[in-house]
Amino acid sequence: MKKSSYLIALLILVVSTLWIMSGRFSETDEIISDSNQKTEKIPQSVLVQEFLAEEFVNYLGVNGRSKASRSVVLKAEISAQIETIVREKGAVVEREEILVRFKKDDREFRVQEAIQRVHQRQIEYEAALKLKKEGFNSKVRVAESRAELESARATLERTKLDLDHIHIKAPFEGIIDRQYVEIGDFLGVGQDLLKIVDLDPIEFEVFVSEHDIQEIKQGQSATVFLIDGSQLEGLISYVSVSADDTSRTFPVEISVENKDFKLKEGMTVELKIPLPSKKAHKIPSSLLVLNDQGLVGVRSIDDQKKVMFNPIKILASEGGYNWISGLDQKMVLIIQGQEFVSDGQVVSPQFKKP
Repeated sequence: MKKSSYLIALLILVVSTLWIMSGRFSETDEIISDSNQKTEKIPQSVLVQEFLAEEFVNYLGVNGRSKASRSVVLKAEISAQIETIVREKGAVVEREEILVRFKKDDREFRVQEAIQRVHQRQIEYEAALKLKKEGFNSKVRVAESRAELESARATLERTKLDLDHIHIKAPFEGIIDRQYVEIGDFLGVGQDLLKIVDLDPIEFEVFVSEHDIQEIKQGQSATVFLIDGSQLEGLISYVSVSADDTSRTFPVEISVENKDFKLKEGMTVELKIPLPSKKAHKIPSSLLVLNDQGLVGVRSIDDQKKVMFNPIKILASEGGYNWISGLDQKMVLIIQGQEFVSDGQVVSPQFKKP
């Protein structure tokens, strides 16, 4: 009887313990479940900052070569022997300055002969007119005398030109860059004598792609960077209206003052041409992300604190920052945590202090 009482008491104890423990487990499960629900409801915290668009001037960088603004190869206009080379290669010459002198030979005598012939024909023509008035000459004879006078005058002009052509003169101010003859050479008509180049101003030729040519205008400024690190300012003097058939690029020329002739023809340089200004945002490079389609952009939040992906175009990079376009004037961008949120997700934004 006593043993039976012990068993009953033990059974009651076990049942009571199990009942109490089952209640605690249930309460714990409810607490855990409630905690998870609260965790899911708390938005993820991100650090954000407001960015405003600014005026941005981008530069088109291209390589080019220098060339003379003008150049000409002087040629012999008569057949003659060179008597004197007044100015040789390397000399800086003025416009109309005599550079080469040919031998006169008998050209002065030809001019005097032609002058006398004109004088003779003039007398004959006047006599023919007088006889016609007196009725002793016909219109035909007067016309013949007039033609002979004009022919003599034409011969005189040719002989004067031949005499003048013994002097080879500079057509413009420049430098003698090439010399093809020496004293004593006998030249025929059309043979090369000297090459003169005009290096002030000097021009730099570059080739611009069809993507950028629409923003290049004549009269725009440009900066020329020389190989020694120095830089010069110039103006765009020519923009081609047709592309090169092979490269599909457009020739553009930049004119730079070169009073001391420091710049030579054929120098390789780098040029930067400022493009028209536009609105852009300057942001740290760390803000850039890729979306699922592989587009580069930044993440922002809207008025409802929802995350948005904004595709952008990078205009320029400098010192850890990027100038970008494609955004509104004012944007609130996520600057920390942008890699851990997705489009449409509601977040808890914390604004960065200025």
